[in-house]
This record gives sequence, structure tokens and C-alpha cells, in this order.
Amino acid sequence: MVRAPAEAAASTISLETLKTLVDSWRRRGFTPPEALYALGLAVLAAEAEVDEEVADLLLYAASTAMRKVTDLVLVFPNLMAWSPLGEKAPRRFVHLLAAVSRPVMLDSETVRYIYDALQELRNRPLDAECRCLLVEAIFAYSNLLRGYLEDIKDRLESAVADMCRLYGEVKKRGTAAPEGASRRNACLIL
Repeated sequence: MVRAPAEAAASTISLETLKTLVDSWRRRGFTPPEALYALGLAVLAAEAEVDEEVADLLLYAASTAMRKVTDLVLVFPNLMAWSPLGEKAPRRFVHLLAAVSRPVMLDSETVRYIYDALQELRNRPLDAECRCLLVEAIFAYSNLLRGYLEDIKDRLESAVADMCRLYGEVKKRGTAAPEGASRRNACLIL
């Protein structure tokens, strides 16, 4: 029986193997070949049947790897390929959107894709305990407004309104930073 590459990739790497890889990458970071491997694995697995935990791990690896190799890969095609994983792990997808909104030279198509993905996520129910997701979304909007205003000028009012709504949600959920929150997130929450 011949299987599609996505199904073969998803079945070849077990959840335990993926956890081991991600734990290793969290501890020591990526080498450039490992970063490309993580990006490719996420693209292949996005077309396969994976659960939320696997999608979350793959998007974590992809968002971290993108910081390492943004000059080597095209951001937009990868974002589009990873969107099925974002359906299964929306919290991690917002983190990915914030991470890839940082590069200096995104093209207009990628900027609009990031903006549109943030717009789609705003209608989803959010985890009441997860202020860091809101902060990551605010950070992504902020990156777009600071670095790519020309590309989203026709959507400026909506972007600012969404940021204000997200800030309101953060405030409504409390001002204390969650245990283990990064310094950047804690500053934005307060």
C-alpha cells in the first residue's frame, strides 16, 4: 500500500520521539539543519491526521526554528502549510504568528496573511486562564503596526480596535502575571 508523504511522515515519528526532539531543542537550541528538519516535519505533518498535542509540539518547534532560518525560507508558504495545525492548536499558532511577525523583511502577502489569521482567531473561544495567548496576539499586531503599517493601512482601524479589545481581555482576566511567564509577557500584562 502506497501512502502519501504526509501520512508516512506522521506515522514515522512517534509522539515520544517528537517530545524528545522538542525537549532537546528547548534545552540547547537548533542547529541550522535541525531547524530546517523541524520546519519540514511540521509542513508534512500538517497534512496528516494529528492530535492537538502533536500539533502544539510541531508549531512550537516551527515557531522557534523560524527565528533561526527566516533568511533561508519563505515565510508565507510555510504559514499556509501550517494552518491545519493551527486549527488543532490555536494557542501555539498565535505564538507562531507573533514569532514570524518579527523578521525585518516580510512581504505584503505574508503580512496580510498574519493579519487575516489573527482576525480568524479572534472569533474563537479563548482559554480563560491563558493571558499569554492574548499577549502574543497583541505582540503580533504590534509588530505588524510598527513594521508593516504600509501593508495594512487599509485595516488600521480594525487592527487598533482588536488590540484594544485584547488589552481589555487581559485586564479583565487580572493583572498578575501567571507563574512562569516570561519577562516580556509579564510586562505587557501589567
